[in-house]
Amino acid sequence: MTVALRITLQDSEIRQLSVRLAQFGDQAVNDALAELGESVRTMAIDSFESSTSPEGTAWQPSERALLTGGKTLI
Repeated sequence: MTVALRITLQDSEIRQLSVRLAQFGDQAVNDALAELGESVRTMAIDSFESSTSPEGTAWQPSERALLTGGKTLI
């Protein structure tokens, strides 16, 4: 399977980081992106489990959650 990734950068610091990452080779970049992806996935799962935003703000309960006593979005 081939995966293509295109990143458009607007910020000079991010652009510089991209150049530095490219110096490490494709595998290092892929490993870094996989780590980043896993971190984002974990944050999303934590948000659903706690019914809060990543910043800790509680989600407004949905009508279904209010009626059934369940959780919003789960």
